[in-house]
Amino acid sequence: MKQLIKFSIAAAIATSCATFAANAADNQVDFTGILASSSCNVSVNGGDNTVDMGLIDTSGMGAGEITDDVAFSVDIKNCPTTLQTAVLQFQGTAFDGNSALYSITKPSGNQQDHIALQIKDINSQGYINPNTDSAYILSQGNVTIPLAASMKLVKDGVDDGAFTVSTTLHIDYK
Repeated sequence: MKQLIKFSIAAAIATSCATFAANAADNQVDFTGILASSSCNVSVNGGDNTVDMGLIDTSGMGAGEITDDVAFSVDIKNCPTTLQTAVLQFQGTAFDGNSALYSITKPSGNQQDHIALQIKDINSQGYINPNTDSAYILSQGNVTIPLAASMKLVKDGVDDGAFTVSTTLHIDYK
């Protein structure tokens, strides 16, 4: 009886190995995901990602003049305390002929050739050029960055109408 059980167990093992060997094949297994260097919370103007430039009276403006600043902020909160720096980049289309300005992406009439946006760091008073890194120190995983936007008239005779300047705020953490 013991030999019959041993033989049955050995036969079962041999059968399962043969079955496995008969079904063996190389299969590709893909593992996908998204890697992120932090789980910081980012908001512009408290969560409203639109900066309203308001009604801009260009009737008395000449080429080279700049409108009043419109303040806004970028808030970065709840970052891991191991992160020390947030590097911001406003990705957008630079104005043709002046790479320090952002081009209007949805113009009315001749606006795209006559007026452009500029972004200023209120603390340093320096301008943030399109597609250029600007680094800010995180304190306890947080930083509020006060900024201002204004429009610069590049050529006289700009057409009236609504406009949009679209940028993508890209942030790297270090």
